[in-house]
Amino acid sequence: MTLINVGKNTVYCWRDSENTWNEVSCLPLTLSSLREARLRIRKACNQNNLDEVSAYEIELLAEELLSNALYATYTKNKEEFVVLRWKLNSSQFMIMILDYGGGIPKENILSPKENTNLKPQEGCLPDGQKNIIKKFTRAGRGLSIIGGIAEKVDVLYHYPDGEFGCERQDKVAGSVVIARYRVKNCRSSKKSLNCLAN
Repeated sequence: MTLINVGKNTVYCWRDSENTWNEVSCLPLTLSSLREARLRIRKACNQNNLDEVSAYEIELLAEELLSNALYATYTKNKEEFVVLRWKLNSSQFMIMILDYGGGIPKENILSPKENTNLKPQEGCLPDGQKNIIKKFTRAGRGLSIIGGIAEKVDVLYHYPDGEFGCERQDKVAGSVVIARYRVKNCRSSKKSLNCLAN
């Protein structure tokens, strides 16, 4: 395990026995912490020989989640921080972000908006993606992007007493968003065993 001090950030990063990059960090509410986290994720994408599309989508996914979390936390409580946890190997990326922004309103992420004007035209989107537009119309731009890129997105809430749950209660400290992304291809001819298994 490596401990890195990046400005005011304390970052723990390591590569496990399955050649997976891991990072846990507490980010101050600054744009520089967002930029530094994105650079570390880009470096891990390059070292895992991910194709350009996968690397770009992973960076975009991380940037949207982090910028939303930093903004929500700053708006609600400027004294707090955002916890970032991510794992990356040549086949999958997982990111978890815990913020203190008071929690994403449940109706913004779980209730589809009826009679939306954003209906996909016939033949425009694969069948598996047609519900993405309905599912995320009530969410902000960030969750719409995340929903379109990630394989799976889960939202939990954390409460002032330290507990976690799926229900948005009256007193919510913030949200925990977990997103998973499946890597499309490795770009190197020296593909790892993880890439060949896909």
